[in-house]
Amino acid sequence: MRLSLKNLANDLRFNVRDSLAYFIFYVTQGCNMECAHCFNHLRNHESNKDLTVEEIDLFSRNLGRIKYMTMAGGEPMLRSRLETIAEIFYRNNKLDILNVSTNGWLTDRVVSFVESTLNSCPGLTLAIAVSVDGGRETHDSIRRRKGSFDRAVKTLKELKSVQERVDPNRLAIFAHGTYNALNAHEFLDTARFFSEEIQVPYSVALIRGDGLPDDSLSKVDIDHFYSVFKHIIPLVRKGLAKNYPFRRAGVAMADLVGDVIYNSVKHSKMTVPCKAGKKCFVMTADGDVILCELLNIVLGNIRDHDYDPMKLLRSDLAVSEMRAIKENECHCTWECFQLVNVWSSPRMLPRIIGKAASYAIQDW
Repeated sequence: MRLSLKNLANDLRFNVRDSLAYFIFYVTQGCNMECAHCFNHLRNHESNKDLTVEEIDLFSRNLGRIKYMTMAGGEPMLRSRLETIAEIFYRNNKLDILNVSTNGWLTDRVVSFVESTLNSCPGLTLAIAVSVDGGRETHDSIRRRKGSFDRAVKTLKELKSVQERVDPNRLAIFAHGTYNALNAHEFLDTARFFSEEIQVPYSVALIRGDGLPDDSLSKVDIDHFYSVFKHIIPLVRKGLAKNYPFRRAGVAMADLVGDVIYNSVKHSKMTVPCKAGKKCFVMTADGDVILCELLNIVLGNIRDHDYDPMKLLRSDLAVSEMRAIKENECHCTWECFQLVNVWSSPRMLPRIIGKAASYAIQDW
């Protein structure tokens, strides 16, 4: 993805239109961990009905342009032919940025995927987020797998070595943690460790979902979360490579998402209108199209609708649910969709520009 004022202007026009821009795809429900905070754990225990690569190619051809995509799971690195799947969306949907979330257990597989994808998709920016939820003891306890912290650190270090060999505009590396009741006391220290010792940015999400394997982890102090979040933002800004695409604007938007999440929990208030179904949606590994994870609005399965997600997103059910979301001023703590809501909201643009400008002045 080339950086230019022309590209930025095109992105802004694309962002404010009600056309799909972001897509989360659970490429597999298979997982090699039993995390205590996993909102997706029930699906991960279901029998494997993952879409085939051929089916993925079919539905991707019906999507049109997708600017930004996240591959999640399950554990994405367990999915066979993951490189081919990435190439399908790059080719069919003119994908600019691909984010992949991994627990980092399979170091060699992660590195192989990154190198292969960067080679086969020459215009793609790849972002790899390795999940780390605290120090060694806390992380291994939450992940319920001994050695998982050390594996994640090893993967991040190997990815930094790859980053030194490739175009730095094209590979972003993050550690990413889910703030919860067990790790709250050490979350900021964890962020500092990865920012200062491993020298990768550390981003934060707030635990979400009902019926978690350990519901006690959801009992958090939102004021403490907000304080930690605001302390982490400068570390993220410092840790991002200076040539990462529009890094200051990206950090500014992430900072604003923290405000949105806080207002949702603390004040039960919508800050920006939700664009679920208009700018973004989710698809499960077996083809269910989901308007919203938290509301569990399943519109149907692409296998029953000619492998065309757009038929489901334009259905009477989808239109009705999107209208309800708007009329009810729906708000939540789901950072992925809230990020889309922030960057696609014209009224948030001055705040994004203002924060990004202040960062530029501080960095000067």
